This record gives sequence, C-alpha cells and structure tokens, in this order.
Amino acid sequence: MITTRTRVMAGLACVVGIALATATTSMASLIANGSFEDEVAPGNPTGWTLNIAGGTIQTSDLYAQSGLQSLAIDSTGAGAWSVPNTFQSFAASEGQVFNLSGYMFTPTVIADASFGIFKIEFTDSVGTILAPAAVTIGTSAPGPFFGAESAQLNAGSPANTWIFAETEAEAPANTASVFFYALNVNQGAAPGAMYFDSIAAVPEPTSLALLGLGLLGLKGFRRRK
Repeated sequence: MITTRTRVMAGLACVVGIALATATTSMASLIANGSFEDEVAPGNPTGWTLNIAGGTIQTSDLYAQSGLQSLAIDSTGAGAWSVPNTFQSFAASEGQVFNLSGYMFTPTVIADASFGIFKIEFTDSVGTILAPAAVTIGTSAPGPFFGAESAQLNAGSPANTWIFAETEAEAPANTASVFFYALNVNQGAAPGAMYFDSIAAVPEPTSLALLGLGLLGLKGFRRRK
C-alpha cells in the first residue's frame, strides 16, 4: 500500500534529483573554444576578445596541452607593463561562484619578471571593476584592477612543461558581468611568447541552493503528517 508518507518521500527524492541534475548541468564550462581547435593555426581564436596591446595573439600548432593547438600570447615589442590578453565575458550576479582553470607553457625559462596568469574579474552594469566577495583559490588582486588571479607562469616555472593553474571567486553585490582572462604581463626587457590551453570556466553549484530545495521538501512533508 502506498501511503502519504511514501508519496512525500518520493516527491522529496524527485526534488533532490532535480537539484543534483541542475548542479551537474552548471558544472559545464562556459568557455567557447577553450582548447583553440576551432580554426587553422595561426589565426585569431574564435569566441575570444583580443586585447593585443602592442604584442601578438594567435593560435599556434607549435605546442599543445590537448588536441593539436594552443594559444600563443606574445608581449615582444609591447613594452614594459604592457599586458596582451584575451577574454570571454558572461552575465553574472551576486553570490555566484566561478572557477577558472587551464594550462600555461613556456618553451624557454622566462628571463625577467614577466609572467602569465588566469584572472577572474567582476564588473557592475556600467563596467566598474568590483572587488570579489571572496577568493577561495588563488590570490586577490588589489584595486583598481580587482579580481582573482591564479598562480603565475614566471621565471621560477620550468620550461617545456605545461603548468596547471586555477582561481576561484565569488561575485560581490552589484555584479552584472564576469570576465575570464588569459594574460601575458610584460615586466622586462626579454619577453617572449607564453602558451595557454584547455581553459575552462565553471559556475560552481551552491550548497545553499541545494539546501533550500531540501528544506522545501521537508516543509511539505511536515504539512502532510
């Protein structure tokens, strides 16, 4: 015999199932062409906005962490403190948590203070950069260029080795957009190309949302007892 309690428990299980399915869906990467395989190298990577800043940014088939190609960001000729970079942006809101990860590579040891990083940046509706509410992986960048930054590819990194790096941050109040960057920061006289590959940006499922769904189910159960 199917009792009211059994029906409610089945309904609660359904709610939990929907929550888990939603969480799983949210784990898909937002980034388009994160492995830079969508065009023949050398070329401009589709899906990405390029800020060349005096350097060069092109897909490359010289090195690859996965597939056949990667992205080469070269600050040669850009001048000290130039920052050639590429990014993708998406709508976002307060409380959302994003994880940005990928691989970086240098064919020769970096000879100066230049470095490569991945960075998450939040902005409001008029484009003002906002400090993250929290940075749970990586480091928090100071203003005016607030954000969450991964570990660096720098002079201490080994050559000819793909380095995994990631950062994770929570969107603050008034967030309207989130930006995901790959950057080559020129800080010396001997810059060169840095290579980036397998970039993914994942919106993390919030345990608070799952807890809320569970409480709704329990509330319905109590009312039927």
